[in-house]
Amino acid sequence: MKKLYLSSAFILMIVFALSNIQSGMAGVDNAGGLNFQRNNSGIDISPLVTSNLVNIRFKDQQSLQSVKIIVFDMLGNIVPKNQIMFLNENMMSLNLSNCQPGYYFIRVQTSNAVVTKRVSLISAKIALSA
Repeated sequence: MKKLYLSSAFILMIVFALSNIQSGMAGVDNAGGLNFQRNNSGIDISPLVTSNLVNIRFKDQQSLQSVKIIVFDMLGNIVPKNQIMFLNENMMSLNLSNCQPGYYFIRVQTSNAVVTKRVSLISAKIALSA
């Protein structure tokens, strides 16, 4: 009998997908694939591919007063020491330049909503040549 080994990154992706389905952020389409819907939380995280900065926009100013931002890698390890800059009353920027290139999850939590997005952090050399 063959044993099946699953990587922790694969398990984390499955848990992430299932939690999005349960929260109504994603559904299953007719082909059996995941169908992610636009989030209606009033929080927008972009760009999803970057070499250092990620912008977080809020629909209202009250969300910024009680915001908690957590960055974690594909293994679920929390990434410490990310600089946050407030750009205006509805937007902040998160600097990921201290992180190695790869995939990261950014979780933004306010008193009204929780949004988690996967961000691809690429090398600055790749970004310049593109």
